[in-house]
Amino acid sequence: HTMMASPQNKRKRGDDASITSIEVPKTAKFNVGGKHFEVSKSLIEEGPAGKSMLARLVSETWAKSGGNTGVVFIDRDGDNFTHVLNYLRYGEVILPSCVSMDSFLKDMDYYGIEVADGSVEKEVKHAVTRLMELKENVARQQREIYNIEFATLMISKFFARPNVCTTYTVPYDVYIGFATQRGDINMVNKYLEVHGLEYVKSGARYYVKMKEYK
Repeated sequence: HTMMASPQNKRKRGDDASITSIEVPKTAKFNVGGKHFEVSKSLIEEGPAGKSMLARLVSETWAKSGGNTGVVFIDRDGDNFTHVLNYLRYGEVILPSCVSMDSFLKDMDYYGIEVADGSVEKEVKHAVTRLMELKENVARQQREIYNIEFATLMISKFFARPNVCTTYTVPYDVYIGFATQRGDINMVNKYLEVHGLEYVKSGARYYVKMKEYK
């Protein structure tokens, strides 16, 4: 008698077929100065490294080994190679302080990978740039706080007088201090406007008065 395969067995065979049809990612293996790396073959064969010595080595090793089992040995700095791979992934890299820029660029030249202007920076330089940006942001915030405080002072002085319909003359030392601190009249007026006021100059003096709407 011929034994019929059950539907369950059929599904299993179908599942096995679908599993075997899944393509295993092609990888390239390197031993660089004793450090081992395995990356996608496309990372080496495409992008900045497409025409490099690395791509040629991978192609030759792949052909000789008949698959992705071959290991490319390179007698260079393995720590640098980590950053070389990151450059290939992102098109730029920030080197930690322990990595020599000169050594990294020599390795890139050895591998035949062209480095775009401004695409490689040292972490220290990056940190200094970031610090300068933070300092500028702090200075900007401090100026804004000063302008808010000055506007608040002008508002309180204006409305503390018995007759708020008259113009308030800003004392000389106050507006000189405002100028010394590089106060922003436009920003001050933005806050004064909420209260229907404006900070204006007439002749050599400064005043706070009710804003005239047209």
